[in-house]
Parts: sequence; structure tokens; C-alpha cells
Amino acid sequence: MGVSAKGGFPLGFAAGVFALFFVALAWPWLSGAVTIPWDAKSQFQPQLQFLAASLARRDSPFWTPGVFAGWPQIADPQSLIFSPLHLLLGAIDPRPSFRAADAVTFAALFLGGIGVILFFRDRGWHVGGALAAALCFAFGGAAASRLQHTGEILSLAYLPLALWLLLRALERSSWLAGVAAGIAAGLVAAGRDQVALLELYLLAGVVVAHWLGSDRRLDRMRASIGPLAAGAAAGTLVAALPVLMTALLAADSNRTSIDYISAGRGSLHPAHVLTLAFADLYGAADPKVDRRVCARLGVVARGARFHHRDRRGPALWARLVYAGLPRDVRDGPRREFVPAAGGRGFRARGAHCGARGLFDPSLAFRNRAAGDAARASG
Repeated sequence: MGVSAKGGFPLGFAAGVFALFFVALAWPWLSGAVTIPWDAKSQFQPQLQFLAASLARRDSPFWTPGVFAGWPQIADPQSLIFSPLHLLLGAIDPRPSFRAADAVTFAALFLGGIGVILFFRDRGWHVGGALAAALCFAFGGAAASRLQHTGEILSLAYLPLALWLLLRALERSSWLAGVAAGIAAGLVAAGRDQVALLELYLLAGVVVAHWLGSDRRLDRMRASIGPLAAGAAAGTLVAALPVLMTALLAADSNRTSIDYISAGRGSLHPAHVLTLAFADLYGAADPKVDRRVCARLGVVARGARFHHRDRRGPALWARLVYAGLPRDVRDGPRREFVPAAGGRGFRARGAHCGARGLFDPSLAFRNRAAGDAARASG
């Protein structure tokens, strides 16, 4: 169970320092000197412009006749209709600029960083660690490599708040915190992308870890019924409509799934783990290096594209070693994240982990059938 640290954790100081460093690091985008490129402008900016223009004309943003023979924007995960921050921007500014759109993206990451600080505060952890973790969350990892994918950034940004509120609801048996956690988790689910799916798995795993983290498991389960029910109701109210609309749209789509071979090309080859310690090991940041393939290792360089951005190799290795120490595994507040980290690493291997047959028995059957057919024809 978390330890309250209201007296010893300078929350205002931590939030102020975080805001100062956040603005300094995000200033190139906030000032308009540079802009978030690629999908943020080619895919999401037109959606934001349509949303804002529709609201300004008092038209419905739920449908557009300008895509194909008409397109249900309400069912499109990229429409930003269900993003509160973008909806607010569209309501205020009928012609949002690149700079305004980038500011909303960083505002979401700022809220996520505040969620990290609040999470550390409830755990009773050091304020220095909270600041470092919040800045790493907002400017490192997925936030750095996927900054242009606005929808995924939004899904990512809500996770710390959802996690903080969920644990608070469970540990305090608070239905109010449960409602707030449900709203945050509903905003995660409304993202309707793979990031949101993984985060929902994590949140569910945190609930299970909370139940199993005591000898009085039944008491914990009973105490969590109220908060979880309140959260489920609130989350359903937030996410049910966008998820249902997208599911109905996907039912009429000719691309409701991605084949295994195509998905496998996005898997992280084990050789890429070396980039944790040796940044840009395969020269992905060098324009003179052919990115298409690393022939010697047989690694598709497309998968290494973003790994060169992490220049903290030795520090990462140190943190990984520290996280694996027995005392960390035994420590309750960190225990639930150890299997989550292992599962994340296993999933990232994708086609290279060799375990898809465990999850899809038909694959092993098809492989054997194809082998038998090849031998028969030979």
C-alpha cells in the first residue's frame, strides 16, 4: 500500500520546478521556431482544422462529405472529437495554427508528468526521483519517438493520471477516486490505439497485483468493489460511444486486421537491445547509412530508426540492474511493475520471440500442414 507523504513531499515546489524545465525543453515548439512534423501535420492537423471550422460554423463535426462519399468523423480515432484538449482548442480558435496544435500536445504531456509526480507523492518516494521520472516521461521514450503520432501521445499522457487515481481508489476504498480513475481510463480507451490497449492491460494488472499483495486478499477484493464499480461506470460513459462507433465502422472496413507477416516486420529484433547501451549502433541517424537493411545481422533497420534518440545508455543499464535487485522485487510499490516490464519486453520481441503458437494454436497447425504439403509435393 502506498505511503502518504503530504508533509514531507513539497508538491508545489516539485510542480514548479517541473514546469520550469518543461517549458525550457519544449520551448522550440511552444515558441513556433519548429513544429512537430509528419503525421501530426499531414494526418491530425486537417482533422483539427475540420473540427474547429465545424464548431465555428455551428455545424456537426461528426460527419464530413469531403472524404470518399462521406465519412463518419465520430467513428474515426484520428478525428480528435473525443480529445478534451483539442475540443477546447477547436471551440476557442476557429483556425488553429501549427503552434497551437503543438502546444496542446505538450499540454497533454505536461499533465502526464504531473501525474507521475502525484504518483511518486502517494508512494512516499523522493521528490528528486519524481522530477527525473516526470521529465523522462514527457521528453523520453515513447513521447520522444512517437511525438508526431498525436493520438498515441494522448493515450500515453493519460496513463500516469489513471494509474495514480486507480491506486488511490484501491488503497483508500474511495469511490470518488474510482470515478476519477474511470474517467482517466476512459480517456485512455477513447484513444482506440495499440498504446491504449497495452495501458488498459497494465491497469487491469495493477488491480490484480493489489488484490494479491496481501494475505487478506478477500478483504481487499471486497473493499475494491465500490471504487471499481464507480470507475467502470464512469469509464463506460466516457469511452463507450467512441469505441462502439469505431467498432461499427471497422465492421464495414476492408482492412479490419493486419496480417501476421506485416505485423511481424514491426517487431523488435533482439539485436536492437544493444542500443540501450550503445546509441545509434546501426547508424540509423547517419544519412549516409542505408536504413533498409542491416545485412550482417539480418535486421530491418526500420525497427531501429527511433532507438538512436536515446543517449542515456549507461544510465539505462544502471537503472535496469537496480530494478532487478531482489529488494525491489520484494518492495510492494514496485512489485506490480516487474511482470509488466517483462511482459512488455516479451511483446516487443513480437515475431522474434517464437511463441505465437502458444497464443494462436492454428498457426502451429498451419505450419505443420504446410510442411507436410511441401514434403508431399517434393
